[in-house]
Amino acid sequence: GLQTPMVADVTDLPRDVVLDIMLSIPGVALDCPALADGGSDTRALGLMIQSLQLTQGKSAPFTGSIAHAGGRLGGTALSDSFDALNANIDSFDVFEIDFNWTTDGELVCLHDWEGAFTSRFGTDVAAPVDQDTFTRLLAASPDKPRNCDLNGLAGWLRANLGVSIVTDVKENPVAAHEMIVARYPDLLAQFVPQAYQPQEVTLYRSMGFDRVIWTLYQFGDDPEKVIREALAANPNAITMPQAMADAGLLQAVIEATDFPVYVHTINDPQTASCLLARGASGIYSDDLAQAEVKDIRAAAANCS
Repeated sequence: GLQTPMVADVTDLPRDVVLDIMLSIPGVALDCPALADGGSDTRALGLMIQSLQLTQGKSAPFTGSIAHAGGRLGGTALSDSFDALNANIDSFDVFEIDFNWTTDGELVCLHDWEGAFTSRFGTDVAAPVDQDTFTRLLAASPDKPRNCDLNGLAGWLRANLGVSIVTDVKENPVAAHEMIVARYPDLLAQFVPQAYQPQEVTLYRSMGFDRVIWTLYQFGDDPEKVIREALAANPNAITMPQAMADAGLLQAVIEATDFPVYVHTINDPQTASCLLARGASGIYSDDLAQAEVKDIRAAAANCS
């Protein structure tokens, strides 16, 4: 009907591509000068063409794939390490990194102090350790990936100015981003906070971060609430777990808003293909590099 907009996603088209839009009514041959003399459907189509407007939607802030926890290193995922960053820098230019607090108030690149710590260091800890202890543990296992910390990561970013880091700080995230602002004001364009609550989006922007992603896995999957809060907070993008996307939230957000939506964590090409075909702007992945996702997007999806 005339009240329903026709939306075409042209985010990935180069700027010099000419977009041809063809509108037709089945069984009716249209000759533009004769529109006024046609039937009611023909005249309605003529009015649609005359009132056609192109509006700019929100462009996706990144290419199609974000390296989850630095991307896979050999057979190891979730390493949050310099080794993974360096190994994957030719395949990704956006890396999601997990941060956790040490007992002396520093940030180290680590998914958690439980399973991820045990997997990396081969031992358990009853509680977080201080940064010196963490550094000594790294030095004692040089054969394993070297986890970064915030200070070292800042130096790495200065050597790789085309790279962005999407932050994942589950505990005291606002304090973590305040630390980034205070210590590395020259790198704010390369850090992309993930906001866990919608009100954090405005807060991080006020700190000087240009791009903010709203991640939904702590917020919940109520479509009406998500859409209402997204429209009020205006993040640069939204990211959600695959389970939420498959339950209908991806489609609900895409139909009600123009926010780019990313889905995590996707390592299967077929799953990625179907999510992209359903309107996702991209994925977080351990394995699927940006060039692979571009090829997947270009191929026809075969989704049952």
